[in-house]
Amino acid sequence: MIQVALLLTKKYRLLSIAAILDVFDTVNSYYKSNGKDAIFNLNLFYIGDYTNEVAIFEKYIPKLLTSSDRQDIVLIPAFDTGEIGLSLNENVEFLPWLQQQYKKGAEIASFCTGAFLLAASGLLNGKQATTHINASSAFASYFPDVTFKPDAVVTHDTRIYTSGGATSSFHLLLRLIHNYCNRDVAVRVAKIFSIDMNREQQSHFGSFTPIRDHGDELVSKIQHCMENTYSEPITIDDILKQIPSS
Repeated sequence: MIQVALLLTKKYRLLSIAAILDVFDTVNSYYKSNGKDAIFNLNLFYIGDYTNEVAIFEKYIPKLLTSSDRQDIVLIPAFDTGEIGLSLNENVEFLPWLQQQYKKGAEIASFCTGAFLLAASGLLNGKQATTHINASSAFASYFPDVTFKPDAVVTHDTRIYTSGGATSSFHLLLRLIHNYCNRDVAVRVAKIFSIDMNREQQSHFGSFTPIRDHGDELVSKIQHCMENTYSEPITIDDILKQIPSS
């Protein structure tokens, strides 16, 4: 069986965990329904104290990270990046373990904002990566040594995978299933979960956030004017007339 480790990171996103478990369970069920053994052995690992309060884990008994053996695939779910520095500090114990697993030959896949933790390990330095489109600026700022591809849905570079935001996680799961099973199984899973397999960009899901700390007073005045008059029929000349000359 293919050994798969799913990390129960601090502040993980439940949707990310649920999607990963559901897809791998679906693949194993498909194999069993065809008279074969399950292909993936999925284990959940945590650090520190852990209380099983979520019914989704009923099929699994989460284990301390220190009890883990060599894994074939390591999965890092999305987690809260509202306070990215705090989130990374709370998950710092995962970092040396990720480095060790990679050295032993494991493939590592991060989903959505899980790329922040993967990048903090240093394993993404010099490699291509993506994350949620709305976390792009923060990611690029924190990890300048990563070859960042903000528009990408999935990246793969030297045994390391990353995915974009939310439903892009399913595209990464399909990539892994295609690699470890075959295309027919990947297509079957795509149909079950209604996933469009040909998505190549996530830029159209992003939200525009204007930069305000650029230090240009004139641009700031124009931005302020545009925000206050966006609902009115106004031209560029009208805007310029409202900007007091300095």
